[in-house]
Order: sequence, then C-alpha cells, then structure tokens
Amino acid sequence: MGLLPSISQDLRVTIPEVGYVISAYALGVVVGAPMLTVLGRNLAPKQLLMLLMVLFTVFNTLSAFAPTNTVLFFTRLLAGLPHGAFFGWGRWWQVGWHSKASRHRPFQPCLLALRSLICSPCR
Repeated sequence: MGLLPSISQDLRVTIPEVGYVISAYALGVVVGAPMLTVLGRNLAPKQLLMLLMVLFTVFNTLSAFAPTNTVLFFTRLLAGLPHGAFFGWGRWWQVGWHSKASRHRPFQPCLLALRSLICSPCR
C-alpha cells in the first residue's frame, strides 16, 4: 500500500503495525453494517443515511489528525462502522425510486463521493 510507509514514518511505528489500521477498518465494516442496520431500523431512511455519513465524516476527520497509531487504529475502526450500513441502506432506499432499467444511476454519485473521501490524502 502506498500510504503505509508515509504513515509509519509520521507515527514512528513499523509498517506491519500500521497495517493493523487497514484490518481495523475492515473489521468496522463487517461489524458495523449489520449492527447499525438493526439499530437504525426505526429511523427514517434519509435520517439514517445522513447520520451514517456524519459519523463516517467525523471519524475519518479524526483519523486524519490522529497523533498515535493507537488513536489511528480506533478512529479507523469507528470510521468503518457506518460504511457497510450506508451502502446497504442507500442502495435500498434509492432502488424504490426508479424503473428497473435505471436503478443503477442514482447511486453512482454516492459512490463517487465516498470514493473521493476515502482516496483523498490524509496528511
């Protein structure tokens, strides 16, 4: 991964220690999607999607300013939690608006926005 050496240098830890941050994010996605889907089932879809995106943005911002690898690990874990739930709820919510032929179109801007947030430089 291209960012691992830079992050390990900034935080003064080894590359394998920084690698755990990637695993933390993946664990957050796997745990967060079902957990937040169940917890958010009583909210209106639009409210839930906004809440998930706010959480995603806050935790990614905190990750960008993490002073230590431990803080980075936990902020990335927390940033992963809303990721899977956002995609599941967002896709489900938007599918109902469109005909079968055009159901893929409205979700493309969401994917582009999320990709740009994830791929933007963190330092």
